[in-house]
Amino acid sequence: MWTVPVPPVPIRPSVPQDMGGGSTEDDITVKLQEIIEMNNALKLALEKGATMKMVAEDWEYLQILVALFINGETPGIPRQIMGTKLIRGLSQRLKGKQVRMHY
Repeated sequence: MWTVPVPPVPIRPSVPQDMGGGSTEDDITVKLQEIIEMNNALKLALEKGATMKMVAEDWEYLQILVALFINGETPGIPRQIMGTKLIRGLSQRLKGKQVRMHY
């Protein structure tokens, strides 16, 4: 797969914080940001001639990020990678909802 679906902003809105102003980004937005950053880091590592071991580790981590983006309940993901908070991926957003898909 060479592309990742990006839902529109109304599906992944920022949530205003009660104290201190600012906002908290939606889980899907954060995961998309991590995917982009890891993809860019992988590209840079390849351009700089990183070892195959380093490239393989980065590639595996990128695959995990994409899997969590699609399904936040993906089994077999090490807890240290997932963090303390489970995220709601695209699958969790679509469960039980009638949606219209546009291509």
